[in-house]
Amino acid sequence: MKGDAGAHAESHAHDQTEQIFVVVGTFYDQTRTYQGGDYVSREPGTNPIAGSTTGATVLVVYTP
Repeated sequence: MKGDAGAHAESHAHDQTEQIFVVVGTFYDQTRTYQGGDYVSREPGTNPIAGSTTGATVLVVYTP
């Protein structure tokens, strides 16, 4: 998934595990900012925010 600079998603939930690998750029959530090469995993039912101030390409995988 590609996100433009300034892209932002308000708090939301997923019913599956969400795994995110930042390919290039920066990606943030309510915890921290991730750089290219970083990985984050979120359990089902968490309510993250998400966005990118500089733009990013991320690989997002949802698993039961």
